[in-house]
Amino acid sequence: MSSGQVYLFSNDHRAAYEMFPMPLGIFQYINGKVVTLLVSDGLCNFIGEERSQLIDHFNNNMFGNVHPDDAEMLARLGYRFATKQDSYDITYRTKLYGQNEYRYVHAVGQFRLMEDGTNLAFIEYLDITDSEQILIQTLQEFESPKTRFFDENMGAMVVVSRKEKQLLYFNKAVCRMLPPKINYDSGMTFQQYFYSDFPNSMKKIFDMVDIGPKVIEEPNTHRNLEVNVISSSWNDKPAYTIYFYEYQTGDSEINQDNMLRHKRVAFNNIMFTGSTNKLPFYQNGYRGFRVWNFTQNEAILDEGHDFIYDSTNDGKTFDNYINCLHRKSIVKEDDYFFNICQKEHMIFRYESRSYPRNRTLTLQTKEGRIYIALEITMMKSPDSGKIFIKVWEENVTDELVADMMMTQIIKNEHDYIAYIDLSANKCRFIFGKGQDQNRKNFDVNLKAYFKSSRGFQQFARYFGQEFSSQDGIVNYINERCGEDGSFFHVCELPNGQLKKMFVQTIDRSNLIYYLQCSDVTDILRIERNREKELQEAHYKVMMANRDLQEAVQAEHAKVESILLQTILSVNNALDARDEYTCRHSERVSEYSAEMARRLGWSEKKVENLYNIALVHDIGKIGIPDALLLKRNALTEEEYEQIKKHVEIGSIILKDFTAIEKVSEGALYHHERFDGTGYAYGLIGEKIPIEARIIGIADAVDAMNSTRPYRERQTRDYIIYELKNGRGTQFDPMLVDVMLEMINDNILNPDFEPQNE
Repeated sequence: MSSGQVYLFSNDHRAAYEMFPMPLGIFQYINGKVVTLLVSDGLCNFIGEERSQLIDHFNNNMFGNVHPDDAEMLARLGYRFATKQDSYDITYRTKLYGQNEYRYVHAVGQFRLMEDGTNLAFIEYLDITDSEQILIQTLQEFESPKTRFFDENMGAMVVVSRKEKQLLYFNKAVCRMLPPKINYDSGMTFQQYFYSDFPNSMKKIFDMVDIGPKVIEEPNTHRNLEVNVISSSWNDKPAYTIYFYEYQTGDSEINQDNMLRHKRVAFNNIMFTGSTNKLPFYQNGYRGFRVWNFTQNEAILDEGHDFIYDSTNDGKTFDNYINCLHRKSIVKEDDYFFNICQKEHMIFRYESRSYPRNRTLTLQTKEGRIYIALEITMMKSPDSGKIFIKVWEENVTDELVADMMMTQIIKNEHDYIAYIDLSANKCRFIFGKGQDQNRKNFDVNLKAYFKSSRGFQQFARYFGQEFSSQDGIVNYINERCGEDGSFFHVCELPNGQLKKMFVQTIDRSNLIYYLQCSDVTDILRIERNREKELQEAHYKVMMANRDLQEAVQAEHAKVESILLQTILSVNNALDARDEYTCRHSERVSEYSAEMARRLGWSEKKVENLYNIALVHDIGKIGIPDALLLKRNALTEEEYEQIKKHVEIGSIILKDFTAIEKVSEGALYHHERFDGTGYAYGLIGEKIPIEARIIGIADAVDAMNSTRPYRERQTRDYIIYELKNGRGTQFDPMLVDVMLEMINDNILNPDFEPQNE
């Protein structure tokens, strides 16, 4: 569409175009700006300016003579024509022939590819102010394929704008049925043209929108006409299409067939035709439509982009369509619209003629924030009576972004906001509070701006980055925006000011972004001071809490130490009751600690196990001396009573926290690996490792000690019993460790434990 250099005509071509008698202008879109290459003699006479003056006028203030009400429309369509090569066919008001009055101009533009590959825009102009010229132009428009189809198939038909009821189109059939008495003039309403004598007589037909054909009396001839008014669109504008039929009282069957045919033609053309394009849903200028059998919630025609659906596998029902839009919507006020679009509400509103017909939605997509205008039409099928619904879609992001920027600048009072179009190398700045009152809004050519290192430095300082190319900026923004489509960054400038930068993706594929800058120096300074005060207060509380914890821990340790000494004293007293078990607990502790060391335990865990083993038999304090010191064999009842010492020990130690798992050592040290032990018959590794170690150490010390009823067992006997009890009474792994210790003379009273 644009190239890097201004196209140069040959002298012969330039002279030929400049001598052209019809109004013609040739333009080139370059570096984000429209450049006027030449104007014909006909255009100079048309505008009423000399050639050099006219070229300067177009290059600096192209819309200076255009009527204020038409300037925005002309600029919007011109931008699309220049950047997207959309069609350019527009009627507007402007000053001509050097006069101050506004006249109607019809401009038609098209791109032509020159020999060097440059695309140039050729725009021809025609003054259509006079009624005769307007009629000619209207008839020419009516010769288009679409209007020829309407003339040949639709009968008497009129299209008017919804708001002003201005005539947008009428065919030859309606002129034959309702002959106008005046010449057509642009901007006329339906009543003004067809009923100039009775301008208010046909207003009532607009109370009949979308309710089916009705019979009315025609004011001029007083004959009955059947009228059907339907919500529709014309050239992408909201409109009403009005069909007129002669009402006959003859053969009712023939009349009904004719009426049904007219209704069917009108229904099919309103619901199943439309002008779409192949642009992605999220791209500016996208247009598409979809049709559903609303009664059955079934998609009939889909001329829209699948992007709107969360998944191409989703059912394309109207309910799913509305729900997908709802999930992407970011405006809370649109919730009411989505609610009334549910099927049960829409049927009621269709029957009461109050269903929503237009809505502009703000959607957040992976490609950025976009604005979609919806136009809804509902009709009943003349054949089945089922309700059908049609939704037109158009991406109007370009049209709304300017309003969004102005709204934001007024609402939030930012330093400035910017609309950045990197694909077109342009940036629009609008300044707000905190700026020099004489500083005006301006446009920047980014390509020229970034040519200098100063330009990059100014841009980079707001983000704390270093950029060497425009690609670096694009990659940085896209990466920071991520899936959410936006990000903010706070930076500190060399003068100490703090700026908050917010960036929002508008169109990722075309590199269009929205940026706002706000001064947050005072806000962040207050927040930082408050945060510093909170940190200092938190530190004081933390230190006071630490001191309190240390005091509590010290007191707790003191109590635990006293309790431990008490328990050990009780345990020593218990061992001292029997000369044969004297120092038994101490030896079991030494054996257990040595096994733990050989298993690779930390010294802290070894020490903890040593203390557990010291008190493993504390429960025997609850067993009578007569049983503990009995020299003869125990009866079965006595043995059951002896076994209770493990549970008694567990109860005594259950609240003692100075030694971890101390109650488990007391409770489970008589469990057997095969599950035949007591008190609970635990099997294998379900027995805590501490209890398994103490159990084998306890057994070895018992065999290695003299008892009233037997002498100390031999070394070979102990080894035999250990091997014999592998996997039944003892953990096989621990048997191997104990055998290794016996081999190292642990049974010798002078044995010294290993140290790591």
